Amino acid sequence: MNFMRRHKKAVSPVIAVVLLIALTAAAVGVVWVLFQNLSGSGAVVTVTSTTHTYAENATHTVYTWTGTIKSTSDATITSASWGSSLTNSSLSISLTGGSEKVVTITFTSLGTHKSGSDILSLTVNVGGNDQIVKTESFQWNL
Repeated sequence: MNFMRRHKKAVSPVIAVVLLIALTAAAVGVVWVLFQNLSGSGAVVTVTSTTHTYAENATHTVYTWTGTIKSTSDATITSASWGSSLTNSSLSISLTGGSEKVVTITFTSLGTHKSGSDILSLTVNVGGNDQIVKTESFQWNL
């Protein structure tokens, strides 16, 4: 019996406490990463105060959309589509998180369209991910 007590090896209490703290910190880190991946970017983009106008001449129709946009985090509007045939994909409109910005987007269509309806979709890049944040249905009569 005395032989076992003399040669018994154990971790000192200080090292044990340090190991417990390190394990707890690692567990909290894993839970944090999992939560962040589940919650996505967390950005919310809202569009308010929209207006739209239509003008035509003998060869084409111009559609102009204006809206006030607010994002909870920094984002970039990368494209806008008016229906299935009109796309403005050369956009790079920066939004600053927490502030509002008035944005005007213009589309030009060959031919004239006296009346109709279509859907406007804005694609916004938030944190490297594209997402459609606003879709509106419009009707017009010229």
